[in-house]
Amino acid sequence: MNGGVYHSRYNFCNCTGTGHYGLCCEREAICGGTFFAPEGEFKSPLFPNGYPNNIRCVWKIATDPLRRIAIGVKDDNFHVEQGSTKYSCNYDFISIYDGENKGGRRFGSYCGTGMRTFQTVHSTGRFLYIEFKTDRKERRTGFHLQYKTFFANESCGITTHTRPVGLITSPQYPLNYRPGERCTYDIHVKEGHFLVLTTREMNMPSTADCRNDHILVTSKIKKKSKSLTVFCGQKLFAPYIVKSATHVQLKFKSDYKREGRFQILYQQIPN
Repeated sequence: MNGGVYHSRYNFCNCTGTGHYGLCCEREAICGGTFFAPEGEFKSPLFPNGYPNNIRCVWKIATDPLRRIAIGVKDDNFHVEQGSTKYSCNYDFISIYDGENKGGRRFGSYCGTGMRTFQTVHSTGRFLYIEFKTDRKERRTGFHLQYKTFFANESCGITTHTRPVGLITSPQYPLNYRPGERCTYDIHVKEGHFLVLTTREMNMPSTADCRNDHILVTSKIKKKSKSLTVFCGQKLFAPYIVKSATHVQLKFKSDYKREGRFQILYQQIPN
C-alpha cells in the first residue's frame, strides 16, 4: 500500500512521509498552504469524503497592509466532529487567529455542523492564521471555506444602478457583512417602467419590528421621497412592486452586534 501502515482498529491506512492518506493510501491529502490572492477558497483534506485522523493543517492568508480579510463557510459545507459537550471543541476543530501566527488573538475554535457554528470572521490586520486539528477517532466530511479581502476603510456608501435587471448584495457577499455597515443602493428607474424587487436571500439578525439590521425601501417622485417598506429577518418576501417612481433607494443598516447577508434582484418592467 505505497509503503503505508494499515491500522485495523480504525480501518485506516497512514502512508508516513508520502503525503497520502486513505483506506488504500492512493489519495493525496492536500493539507495547508499560504494564500496571497485577493480572494480564494480551500477545503479540508479529502473533502467531502472524510478528513484523516491525527492531522494538523495550517493555512495562512496574507494581503497588503491597507486591506483586511473576511473568511466564512461556502455553501453551508462545515461538518467537523462535535466536542464532548454542545459548547466545546476538544476533539476535531478549526481555530482562527487574527495575525500571521498563533501569537495573534484567537477568534475561536469551531466544530459541529452548519454555518451557524462558524460565522464569518473579519481580520483587524493583513493576516489570518487557520489551524485544523483532528484526533485519532471519529471523522466527518470536513469543510469548504472561502475568503475575500477588502480595504480597511472601505465603506459601501452609495452605489448607483441603472441597468434594467441587476442584483444587489450585502458587502463581502456571499460572506457575511460586518457590524455597523451603512449602505445606500440607488436604482434609477426608466420612464414608462415600474420596478420589481425580489428577495433572493435574507439572513439578517433582527427583531420582529426590524429595529436592528434592516433594508428600508424608499421611492422618489418629483423630488419627494416616501418610505415604502422594510426588509429584515430570515424569510423571503413576496416580490415588491414600485410604480411611478424615478428613483428607488434601498438603505441598508446593520447594528454593532451581529452580522448577516442578503441578495435582492431588481427588474425594470415596461408599463
